[in-house]
Amino acid sequence: MDGYPICYTTCNEVFYITPEKPAPKPKKVDEEGNEIAEEEEGGEEVDPEELAKKYAPKFQSHIYPDSVILLRGKDAFLMKRASELKEEDNKKWDAENLARRIRCYNEANAVDLFKKANNDPMLGHPKAQVHRLPMLRFFQENKTEVFEIKFDGNTFEMFESMRVYIERNGRSYNYLPSVRVLNVKREEELVKEEKNAKAEKADAEAGAKTKSEAEKSALEKLQDGRLESIKCHMEELESTSTLNMRQFLMKQIIPVLTEGMIDVYRVGPTDPVDYLADYIFQKSNAQRKQVKTKKNAQ
Repeated sequence: MDGYPICYTTCNEVFYITPEKPAPKPKKVDEEGNEIAEEEEGGEEVDPEELAKKYAPKFQSHIYPDSVILLRGKDAFLMKRASELKEEDNKKWDAENLARRIRCYNEANAVDLFKKANNDPMLGHPKAQVHRLPMLRFFQENKTEVFEIKFDGNTFEMFESMRVYIERNGRSYNYLPSVRVLNVKREEELVKEEKNAKAEKADAEAGAKTKSEAEKSALEKLQDGRLESIKCHMEELESTSTLNMRQFLMKQIIPVLTEGMIDVYRVGPTDPVDYLADYIFQKSNAQRKQVKTKKNAQ
């Protein structure tokens, strides 16, 4: 878009030149002021058709390209790319000016211009309306192949695609580095990609290893907690095994049972037995939590 031509009209301005007609000769008059008729050079009249052909627009085939490459980029990408330029390099790509240029380019090369021209019932008639056409139409009319590339920022792939396209009929040496230089650059790109792939793989393996170690540590911690709980339970069993039945009941059962029976009497539930069982169950859980908290504190 920064170059020229940018639309159908500017293509005509570049590749067609209209010869300039010579200025008319001043009329000659006699002494009395009457116009004197002049004979044409060579004594022959000029054919109007030959004259029109002589001064008709001439196609400049010597500067016309054999093929055309058209780069396409999304408007948002172009705006972002321009905003990332350094201030000293960004002389004309300010946001407002760039938006205006993009809008003008899109309007001059919209696909709908094809449809509007082709759907005109007067198409082909000498008095038909002169439609505004996109730039691609000019090259199509002159039977020129247009190679479109969607540019996404990868300049290496873009230039490689252009090189392959341009060299389809044989290589020239006036637009790109030699094959050796291109091969070196390609090899550097491949080495860089391989290096990045190895780095990503190493990072992924390190992350997986760290995650595995964390999971293993959590399981070991859980297992240690279970072993400690079993140890406490075994110690309790060993302490109760040394007591006789009366001592065991008086130490482990009677205090909780007495508190439960007092609470039953105080509340007066509909089902005293079920209420007492639920009370003992809750009391047992509370005592377990107290023992566990005490062990952790130690």
